[in-house]
Amino acid sequence: MRPRSPRALLPIVLLVLVCGLVGLPGRPDCCLLTAFSSTTSNTNNSFAAASSFLTYPQTVVADHPLVYYRGDDADGSPNAADSSGNGSTGGYFSVQDAFQVPGGPPGAGTDTAVYFNGDSSTANGPSMTVPDVFTYEIWFKTTSTAGGRILSFGNASSGYSSTVDRYVALTSGGALSMTVASTTVTSTATGLNNGAWHLVGATLGPAGMHL
Repeated sequence: MRPRSPRALLPIVLLVLVCGLVGLPGRPDCCLLTAFSSTTSNTNNSFAAASSFLTYPQTVVADHPLVYYRGDDADGSPNAADSSGNGSTGGYFSVQDAFQVPGGPPGAGTDTAVYFNGDSSTANGPSMTVPDVFTYEIWFKTTSTAGGRILSFGNASSGYSSTVDRYVALTSGGALSMTVASTTVTSTATGLNNGAWHLVGATLGPAGMHL
């Protein structure tokens, strides 16, 4: 099976996909893209800022993801480069020739993002056994009210899958959901289709599903 963004049904911009099969919890540190630059003290404690900080890509790689697609591939490239160090090259299917758009959240540096039109474009990852313990992470932004899947495991080696599972979707109201088999959990937050960048963390493990 392949982790993939299947026919999402909504126009969406994806900045980065991280997939780890070690049951890592969502990493709030990935959202903290600015750093302290001063010192302070009180009568009992003191602290000082570190002299250097990991970049966002370095922070992701330090978690040893199975695949890490940064979405900064050149326009027209058929391949999605894997920055995890595992050589798990993915591929783009039916994306427009100029699919690169400005990327993303503060701290992302010069990274760009990939635009999927919500109708015919998708990206595929490497074949793998469907895991029972894993974490997805992905940055996305959209203004669509159509709803649809953001990413999943599917049975096709490229293009669209006739069977999908372990998928994350966005509802028409902008809430996130995660589905495994016939069980779905939905986030309480809505309005995530507001055109702003959002980081999704979706985990499946012994304690169940968590968004």
